[in-house]
Amino acid sequence: MRWLSKYDIFTPDDEANLERSAAVNEFHKGMPRDVAETSAYEDWKRNQIVKAAAFHLDQMGLAKGRGDKSSEQSHYGLYTLHCKALGMDQFGSVGPEIHAQRGIVEPLEKFKNHQADVFVLKKGI
Repeated sequence: MRWLSKYDIFTPDDEANLERSAAVNEFHKGMPRDVAETSAYEDWKRNQIVKAAAFHLDQMGLAKGRGDKSSEQSHYGLYTLHCKALGMDQFGSVGPEIHAQRGIVEPLEKFKNHQADVFVLKKGI
């Protein structure tokens, strides 16, 4: 699914939220429309990456607790990529943005990707 035929998104709700954010940027912050749209998308994308980092951090701990070394390593690898995309050190303390998103997901029985992994695995999005 794409917003404005150029930005990858996940759901129709994302489209509505991006339209709202772009309008706020344009009418309340005085940005030109194209800049407002790009800024809204970059903010949305960063938020998706933060959520994915929190997801992988949570799932990494759960996998470790059940002795699933393979899933633990897979989640760690993706957590590392998300931290890098956010400009954070995966070895440092968990940033407040990521910490605020922790504990929201259900425990998994085996490894599963987060939809926002596409932002750190695929170039050009």
